[in-house]
Amino acid sequence: MDCDDLLFNKVAQNKELVQKAIDYYDVSYHQKRVEITNKLLFLLMQASPSNESINEGIIRSNIKKTYTPVVIFKKNTLNNAIRKIKSLSSEKDLRISFILMLQIFKVADTERRNSFCKNGCTHYWHNLPDS
Repeated sequence: MDCDDLLFNKVAQNKELVQKAIDYYDVSYHQKRVEITNKLLFLLMQASPSNESINEGIIRSNIKKTYTPVVIFKKNTLNNAIRKIKSLSSEKDLRISFILMLQIFKVADTERRNSFCKNGCTHYWHNLPDS
């Protein structure tokens, strides 16, 4: 697990603030942002968010429902949404996508920990120390 994965998993477990991940994204150069986003996309796919998780993540993100990334997630399957998110090019849409995906991941990962892993698990990323 690299530092990006660690940060995202700590955010999902409320061991780190969402704002820290957003600040990290904001200070990164463009190519690093793409790399960060791709790592988050991978984690999001692993978390397998349900439609309810996606909707809850959208609500928690406080992003306007008319912004392109929100519309993409609401109108598409997860795989299609991810494909479309990867094709976005404006910095604004990419940043909004990152924030949105972080919140969706946080919801979906919490649901997985509370269902599949509620009696304990061997997923090392579910057993992280506090910051």
